[in-house]
Amino acid sequence: MKEDQYIKALFEKFIAGKCSREELEMLMTYINKTEDSKNLPGIEEVQARLEDMPDLNNKRADNILEYILDTEQEEVVLPKKKVKPMGRLQMAAAIGGVLLLLGVCYQLFFAKLTQEYSTAYGEVRTIELPDGSEVMLNANSSLRLHDDWDEEEVREVWLTGEGFFSVLHTEEDQQFVVHTRQGLSVEVLGTKFNVNDRQARIQVVLNEGKVKVKAPAEVDEEERLLMPGEMLEFSQEGMHQQAVNTELYTSWRHNRLQFENTPLDEVFGLIRDNYGYEVQFEDSGIADLRFSGSNAADDPKLLLQTLSKSFKLDIHKRDNVLLVKYKKDTLPAQEINS
Repeated sequence: MKEDQYIKALFEKFIAGKCSREELEMLMTYINKTEDSKNLPGIEEVQARLEDMPDLNNKRADNILEYILDTEQEEVVLPKKKVKPMGRLQMAAAIGGVLLLLGVCYQLFFAKLTQEYSTAYGEVRTIELPDGSEVMLNANSSLRLHDDWDEEEVREVWLTGEGFFSVLHTEEDQQFVVHTRQGLSVEVLGTKFNVNDRQARIQVVLNEGKVKVKAPAEVDEEERLLMPGEMLEFSQEGMHQQAVNTELYTSWRHNRLQFENTPLDEVFGLIRDNYGYEVQFEDSGIADLRFSGSNAADDPKLLLQTLSKSFKLDIHKRDNVLLVKYKKDTLPAQEINS
């Protein structure tokens, strides 16, 4: 049997979970001889990456294998003796090796065959996708997609943070799917919508068209349909759908931040997500105050000044932390319209 045929057989057994200990070690030895193996992540990093790693379908598994076999290798001595399948205890002992192998797969395939776009704190960026669709990334966000995604039946992207999508409809009716870190996905053909995947909740706001929002598999209610002018919010409490003023959630595209009876906890949460500040409320009750107003998205200093003046707050910056408290001799305010 030729070397590449043998390695292919090992790889297929690994995907099926049927590798013996010796076969697993041989496969790892083979892959570790690639020049990229020097930069492999450690086991803890691999475990963290696996949580965000896109599903390994058959096509992508084949692509990983093809890449491995096409890589120039050093001579490998192949085993000539038969090996026995691993028992349960032996399989458990090989978990570390499996994680390393998955880390290799991640490095060799996803790191090389995936495009990633990101924004820094305070930065907004517009990205044109291969099919002509556009994504505007809000601050502190990232978007990933496979190089060959436009040739597949489904156009898939992976979002971290917040993005506004303008998806073009294709002649082939190709589906467009946005995946989030928490397992929620948004499926469309052609439409305009905003996805905000921050902290412990996800918000999907639909401006035009129609979208299907699918919850993670472990959630009882699996999917919802959204119509223009509606928002779906997903959190530990489940999925909640309602009609909203979409401009309040997408005004950041026009360099504006709009608030309407918004708790200061959410206002400062936006400041944390978009500009990188940590926030500490030193007086109880400040987080529940509500604010209505508008501010330039690229001027967080002005927003802090507005909040300070409107609510008579003392906002002090210490390193990267905003310490928020009432000014002396100030009675707590209830609600401010600015």
